[in-house]
Parts: sequence; structure tokens; C-alpha cells
Amino acid sequence: MILLVGATGRLGEALAKRLLRNDVKFRAACRNISKAKWLADQGVEVVHYDAATGDGLPEMLVGITQVVCCIHGLLGKSRHSIDNIDLRGQANLIDACSNAAIGRFVFVSAHGASADHPSEFWRAKARTEQYLKASGLDYVILRPSAFMDLYAHDLIGSAVLARKTVFVLGSGRTPKNMVAVADVADAVMTALSRLDLSGRTLDIGGPDFLTDRDIAQTYACLSGNPLKLRAVPNFALRVLATTIAPFHAGIARVLSFPLQHNSQGNLTHDVIFETEHLGIKPQSLVSFAKMKIAAGSAISTQELR
Repeated sequence: MILLVGATGRLGEALAKRLLRNDVKFRAACRNISKAKWLADQGVEVVHYDAATGDGLPEMLVGITQVVCCIHGLLGKSRHSIDNIDLRGQANLIDACSNAAIGRFVFVSAHGASADHPSEFWRAKARTEQYLKASGLDYVILRPSAFMDLYAHDLIGSAVLARKTVFVLGSGRTPKNMVAVADVADAVMTALSRLDLSGRTLDIGGPDFLTDRDIAQTYACLSGNPLKLRAVPNFALRVLATTIAPFHAGIARVLSFPLQHNSQGNLTHDVIFETEHLGIKPQSLVSFAKMKIAAGSAISTQELR
């Protein structure tokens, strides 16, 4: 049986749907059980798990042979901070899995994770990768690039489709790779089943390297909507991040990303080869945006009936 840790997150939900579709037995672990009601309604065992406390860890692993961990504290604050979730929480989970002799641990990290990354989130992911490698567990580490669903659609494309002004953080001219959550979920499914991936660390990404301005223009061209775009300059991001940090470290962290990524220079590392090695042909932004636009049009048509 598989344990899916983080079943109510964006990736966790996509993965849960695939497990259900393939009749794979799994246990869903999440912090807010009410968000997993749709899984319980379909007969999935849902258990409460808060990585910040580790409560219920040994019981949660009873009967489990494989674990997928896709939790993070990127937007967390106070007790659900990066320290508590991505460092101590992940380490406690890995230790418990090692003690329970789990057959395979699939860890969803982040593309670019390194000990010297300017962001604490990527540094934490790198530390957990090393901790997992030293644990003695059979593992596969997946490093997806930015989620297209969030960074392309939610933060940019949805504003274009709603005919609202798009606010890009910083210049909006730094190219980055993005991957659809659906493609990452497919990669996790492959990592669970292929024995030859044992001990591998794989970057997962899409075929495009686009700037925020490119993304906005793509949505505008495909939808036919006018593009209204404003850039939030770097000095304003610094002020906003500093002001918000005492109240919500997660939001301040996201506001700082453009500044940190600019300091890294070119982020267009080729990730497509390893993605296709898993048998996955990742979606382009154009195909992804077309799907989102079509889905929105279908919803609008239903509302008019």
C-alpha cells in the first residue's frame, strides 16, 4: 500500500486522482482532513498528519510499502514554517520510514535545490535530499521546475482571461522553466513503479523557457483579450517583502523570489531530457493555456443555461 503525504495539496490531489483511476490502494495523509472528504467518499483511508508535530507517524506507516512525500512549508508561517516542515518534519518522516523498512520513498524536491541557493526553501530541499540519501532507504528524488498551474495560470493567465491587469514581480523578463502539475503526477507514478530508478535524482520540466511577459502575451493571444500589464519594480518588492515578513514569512518569501532568481543569472537549464526519460512528453504552455481557456469557456456556457 502507498502512503500519500500531502494528499490535499495541488500535486497531492492530482496524484490521488491517478491512484484512484488505476485502482491503486493508498492511504491519504493530510493536515486538514475536511479537505480530503472527496477521497473518503471514494473509500480511501484518510489519516491526520501534521509534519510540524509528527503525531501519529508510526501508526500511519502500518501496512505501507511505499511513500510519496509532496508537502512543503513554502507559504507556511509560525509552526508550519520551512524549518518545521521541510527540515525537521521531513527528517522525522524519513526516520520513521527507515525504522518501518519502507520499500521506496519518493521525495518531491525542487528544480535547482542546492546548499548555496539564495532562497531558504531551495536550501531546505537540498538538505532533505542529502538526509534521504544517507537514510539507507530506497529512494527516488524528483525535482520539478515551477508549477505551470500556479506560476503561469493562477498568477498571470487567470488575470488576462478575466480582463484584469497582470502584475509581474520585478522586470518579468527572466526566463524560467515550468511544468504542468499533471506531468509531475505522472512522473511520481513512474517513480513508484520502475525499479531502475532506484537512487536516482531526476529534474522534471516542460519544453518552454518563458518570461512572465511571455506568459501574459501567450494568454492574451490565445484568448483574444487585451493585455494590461504592470511591473512591480525590484525596490518595491524589497520594501513589500520587508514589511510583510514579520506578519507572513511565506508571502514575503514569494515576493523575494524574483530578486533571488535574478542573482542566479540564466535559469534555462535543460530539464526536458530527464522528463522524457520517464516516458512523459510534457505539455507546452500553449497547449496548457488552450486547455484552461477551453475549460473556462465550458464553465461559462453551463452558467448561461
